[in-house]
Amino acid sequence: RCCRVCKVLSHEVCHMFGLRHCVYYNCLMNGVAFLEEMDSKPLWLCPVCLRKLQSSLEFDILDRYHEMMQFFSQFGGDFTEDVDWLHKRVQYLDQKLPQTSMSVHGVRSKTMSKPKK
Repeated sequence: RCCRVCKVLSHEVCHMFGLRHCVYYNCLMNGVAFLEEMDSKPLWLCPVCLRKLQSSLEFDILDRYHEMMQFFSQFGGDFTEDVDWLHKRVQYLDQKLPQTSMSVHGVRSKTMSKPKK
């Protein structure tokens, strides 16, 4: 299953960037022992793990979500729910941070352009 491969690969790449197994929320970085357990985990990082990765890689969260939405849209079926989640998350963040983006330290920055739709 394509979705399972993306989850495992994303989980392992996050380990390469220093993230450990998550114990805070239902998260991509939760440890798993069985395929069924992996299938039940989201393709998303929880707020704690997302912040750790953002701090390490210094990316803009809205830009990341827009790029992920574009990537997953190419594959349709397996990722329909994921694209819907991303779309809702982007709408929420756009309302909370109008005409701004989140910098690496969570500070609003007006120097960055608004992500493409």
